[in-house]
Amino acid sequence: MKADLFQKECIFFYSVNEKGKYPKSNLPEIAFLGRSNVGKSSLINSLVNRKNLVRTSNSPGSTIKINYFKLGDKLMLVDLPGHGYAKRAKHVVENLSDLIEDYLLRKENLKKLVFIIDSRRGIDQEDEMLLNFFKSIGTSMLLVFNKIDKLKKLELQDLNDSVDRMINNFDFIEGAMFTSCLKGFGIKKLKEKIIQNI
Repeated sequence: MKADLFQKECIFFYSVNEKGKYPKSNLPEIAFLGRSNVGKSSLINSLVNRKNLVRTSNSPGSTIKINYFKLGDKLMLVDLPGHGYAKRAKHVVENLSDLIEDYLLRKENLKKLVFIIDSRRGIDQEDEMLLNFFKSIGTSMLLVFNKIDKLKKLELQDLNDSVDRMINNFDFIEGAMFTSCLKGFGIKKLKEKIIQNI
């Protein structure tokens, strides 16, 4: 896959909110998952050099469907709903959890799951539960700590230490990366990593 992939046109392709109703496509998929308000949509926009391809919102929990974006007829970027937003109605939360789980269990074209963490929050108990689930179903994963520009130097060092310990415990994690959509930090490296995986 050529390095100029992310310079190609990226367009909205499909949206789904029911299990099993996924689009028929043979394109490799890179899926993005993270807690609500970690900057998931902004990260996808940064990767494809677009400001408004994926809708962003100041209100957490705005993504309630699985959205597919086709990049240059070569790759599908899959925006999974944000998890862990307590203000959603309970049945909505349960439906979204079921939808995400069903997608990951099927994962016929999934090449890599990009699991996004807000670097200021670190990994909490719910994230660890998800990591154990990913491990149980054999999901190949890349961990991305976003909003790294918000951390002070000492906080960044503490985060690095905790990430090293965690990767030792979860061998299915290919690696951890640090990004900032606001500053553009780490975006190029993330593009390169994605290309390596497809």
